[in-house]
Parts: sequence; C-alpha cells; structure tokens
Amino acid sequence: MSHRRHRAAAALGALALALATVVVSAGPVASMPAASATDPGVPPWRWKTEHSQKWVGPGETVAIQTYCRAGYLPLTGGWRGEYVVDHVYTDPVFRAYHSLELVESFSDFTDRYYKVEVRNTGDVHARISTTAECVHPDEVSGFVTAGSWFKRDKAGRAGGTVTCPAGFGVIGAGHEWSAAARHRRIDVSAPLPVGDGWYASGYSDQRRDRLWIEVECLPDAQLGGEQYAFVEKKTGGPRDFLGPVVCPAGTRILTVGVSARRAGKAWNPAVYAGRIAVIDEESAGGPTKLKATIDQLPQRAEVVVRAAALCIPVAQPRLLFDPSPPTGTTTSRDVSYTFYAQDSAGEDLVLRCWLNGFRQPASWCTSGESHTLTGLLDGTYTLRVDAENTSGQVASQSYTWTVAGAAGRATAG
Repeated sequence: MSHRRHRAAAALGALALALATVVVSAGPVASMPAASATDPGVPPWRWKTEHSQKWVGPGETVAIQTYCRAGYLPLTGGWRGEYVVDHVYTDPVFRAYHSLELVESFSDFTDRYYKVEVRNTGDVHARISTTAECVHPDEVSGFVTAGSWFKRDKAGRAGGTVTCPAGFGVIGAGHEWSAAARHRRIDVSAPLPVGDGWYASGYSDQRRDRLWIEVECLPDAQLGGEQYAFVEKKTGGPRDFLGPVVCPAGTRILTVGVSARRAGKAWNPAVYAGRIAVIDEESAGGPTKLKATIDQLPQRAEVVVRAAALCIPVAQPRLLFDPSPPTGTTTSRDVSYTFYAQDSAGEDLVLRCWLNGFRQPASWCTSGESHTLTGLLDGTYTLRVDAENTSGQVASQSYTWTVAGAAGRATAG
C-alpha cells in the first residue's frame, strides 16, 4: 500500500579447497557489452530497497518511517511483525506475530519515506520491520493520483473504492484517518482484479472520523503488462493461514493486498465486516511472494479471503565470463577467470560465488576483476556465480573442469 495525499563438496574437493588460494588482479581485461536501458517490454525501474525496524510494546502504537536514498521516491512498501520465542546461545529466535493492527500507511513523495503506523493488541513486545521500495522519479513519468474521503457509518466503519483515470493502471494506494482516535485500524485493503483501482475499509471509534483512500496510477503503456495474481480460500477461523501468492517468473510484486467476501456471494469486498491481519508483505520470499493471516473473523460467518498481488515485469541480471575457467581436462594447477555482472535496468546486484558447493569470500567474487585459483590438486572443480538483483531475479552461470596430471598430485584420503 502506498502514497500520501498532498504532498570445493566431496572429500577431494574439500582438501583441494583447503590448499588452493586465489589471486585477485585489479582492473578488467575486457568489458561487458553495454546493455540497453531496459529489456523489451520491461519498465526501466532501478528498484532500491530500504529497511527499518522498531519495537512496539503491548497496547502501544508505533509509527515507522523508512526513507529512500537521495534522488529516489517510495513507490510502495511492506511490513511484518515478529516476537522472540527462544534464544540460541545469545541470538534471539523470532516467530511471526499477528496481534497487530494497521492504523495507516502511505508514501510521502515530498520527504521520500514510506510510513506505517501499527498498534500492538497483544501482550508481548513485537519487532516491526518495514520496507520501502524506491524508484527514480525519471522512471515513473506520467504519474497521477486520485483519492476520496469516506465517512464513518454508525457501526464505526468507513471505506470504499477509488479508481484510476481511463488508460491508467494502479501501482499502489494509501489510507489515512482524518481524526485522532483511541481505536482506529485498516481492516482490508487490496487492488481491484482489473488493476485499475483499489478497495479499502477500516474501523474508527471517533464519531466524526473519515477515511481518505488514495490511488497512485501510471499510464498502462508504462507498466509493461501488469498481471494480477491471487490465492483465496474459505477460512477455518482465526489464525488461519492463506498464501503464498507467487508472481509469475520474470516478474516481481508491485503492490499487494487482502480482501474478503461472504461464502456463496459474489465477490464484493464491501460486504465484509471482520478484520484480517495485514499481509506479511516483506518477509514471505522477498519481492516475488506474499502471505496473509486471517484474524478475528465474525462468528457464524463463512468468509472467503483473497490475498492478491499486482505483478510487474522486471529486468534480468546478466553474467559474462571473459576469460572463463577451462572446460574439460587441464594439467594446470592455476586457473584464471574474470566475470562481469550487470543489471539491464541498473538495479543493485548481490554476487555469490561457489567452488565445489562451498560459498567463497567476497574477495573471490568481484565483478570486473581478474581472479586466479592457484595450487589446485588433481580432481574435478565446479565454479558457479550467481547475480541477484533487488527484484529477486537471479542469473547463474557455472563451469566444470578436471585437473589431471598436475605437479604435486594429491589423492583423497
């Protein structure tokens, strides 16, 4: 929800790895051919992810602002709650905590932060982790907003649907209450299945309170084929589990939500008057999965709950070896390689290198530098490099070769 209004694995491999060393030479020997700004049909968005954490005590309300780096805007965000259930030595063991109510959430484009306000309705301290998904403003040109106030009814509920202008698709939504209240929350909030608007509703004990719902929209042509993915089920009662929703390969979650309908009735989120814990947006598999937990369902009511995601195409990382490790058999105990990692949209990359299944230090795994493995013993070796971008897309490349007849030959013990 978003935006504020206004503003080496076998014994031989292990032995060889213990004896081998790596030499890093600064400076590339070649360069990866320049990529276009984006892959065909993919929005050229350089996603940057920022994180924040705060603790909230029983009965307390906490507001968390997660700031984007300079020059970036918070397009959307997510949050989750956890509590400590045990310790392993001195390290805490966390478990998902669902006795939380979302009060409001939005992105502030003026001050570049994503805000979540959460109330702890349980009896233990909880850690709230938030995520801001940020993009460069040049990559979301044509951005427009639409919003509306919804009055609180006699039962204390307020909510409704806000849609984007024709030819625009929704990229997120935000909600704020107009008045301070002892008890207010957002119960359900989700994108519409056609991807052109948003429904949200909540409860406030302030008689004159109103709920502001705002959608943020981009021209359809800029969304590169936005897709709607969902999972739904008839609930089995409080603490029932729903999910995960998984975006198709080559896409990531743009924004997410959860809504409900009465069993046997047409899909109409407005008829639901219970409460559903907000989707665990950030923790369930990163930017490609999400989960939801149902909480405090009305008694004697059969409710179908839907967790939904809008999925957007994303750029893919690329890997190039030049020179690459050998293939086949070699008598050399020294093997040199250089790899280049690049994301076609300019997203940050996390690089991981593996030799015979063992994760290698960062000094062995730098893009654009010449690396030399020295002192290899006779045996078979597999080098694999993974490059993962901020959107969770991974490029992987591996080479396997055999050292045979090398000087200083060793055998497995």
